[in-house]
Amino acid sequence: MLKRNLFLLFSFTLFCIVSTVLCISNYNPFVATDYEFAQFYLSLFGALLGFFSILIFYIKINSLKNDKIFIYFWPSVRQGTLISLCLTLTIFLKGMGLFDLWTIIPIAIITILLEGFFQTKKPALSQKKV
Repeated sequence: MLKRNLFLLFSFTLFCIVSTVLCISNYNPFVATDYEFAQFYLSLFGALLGFFSILIFYIKINSLKNDKIFIYFWPSVRQGTLISLCLTLTIFLKGMGLFDLWTIIPIAIITILLEGFFQTKKPALSQKKV
C-alpha cells in the first residue's frame, strides 16, 4: 500500500515537473491566455506538492526512526500541500503585481494555523451500529 502511494506521488510529481517545464519553455507570458496561466500555476502547484511531500516524508522517516513508517505518509502529503499552496499563491501574487508584506504574512499565518489545527485534531471514533 505504501509503495503504491509513493509510486503514484512520484509519478504525479514527475508529470507536473515536466508540465511546468513545458509551460515555461513554450508559452510567451506577454500573449498567454488565462488558460495557459492556470495550467502553469496548477502544474507548479502539483510539482511543489509532490516535491515537498516526498521530502517531508523522508525527513520524518530518517529523523523519527519508527517501525510504522506508513503513518507518516498522509500527514506529509497534507503538509506538502499546505506549503506548496502557500508558495504557489505567493508566486501568483508576485505575477499579478500584488506581492506585498501585508498579503504574504496573513497567508503564512493561515497556513501555520491550519497545520496546527490538523495536528491537534483528534481522529474520529468509529461508531458501531447495534
